[in-house]
Amino acid sequence: MPQVDTVEAQGQTVTVTLVDPDGDGAEKACTADLAPRASIGALPEGVDPTADITLNVSYGDITDDVDLDADPAATGTPGTSTEYLPSAGWFDDGGLVLLTWGSSSCPPVVDSLEGSGNAGTATFATDADQACTMDMAPRATILSFGEDTVDDDAPFTLTLVGGALDGTVEVR
Repeated sequence: MPQVDTVEAQGQTVTVTLVDPDGDGAEKACTADLAPRASIGALPEGVDPTADITLNVSYGDITDDVDLDADPAATGTPGTSTEYLPSAGWFDDGGLVLLTWGSSSCPPVVDSLEGSGNAGTATFATDADQACTMDMAPRATILSFGEDTVDDDAPFTLTLVGGALDGTVEVR
């Protein structure tokens, strides 16, 4: 899976370069499925998440760009510390990326996902015997409700259950 190599900004234009991971072990192993994946990179200082952003992405010879709508509810300032609260954003019809914080060796595992209209519930597996590293890292989890299952054009409430993630996230 590609990983973020560099993230740079000029005003409200953010350029992200993706690369294949180094090495030839499990981190390069790929399955034959075609599924959405998320890579994490920090928004550079000076970029205002409450204003529109143009995101340019390159991966080898492939380049593309997307215009990201402003999020007037965004509260963090790029380059400052975080409160380690979960957040989420839509990437496609019925599909969102959930950002959580915790051990890098124990990413959230979705046990079940339900949703309709403007609300959904993600239930995560809990393994009390799992050994996890004591670091605090960002973790991206793809949640796919289905194209016509939820209303991704209106405010959406995502309830998180289990996996030490209990709470709600407002998705806009």
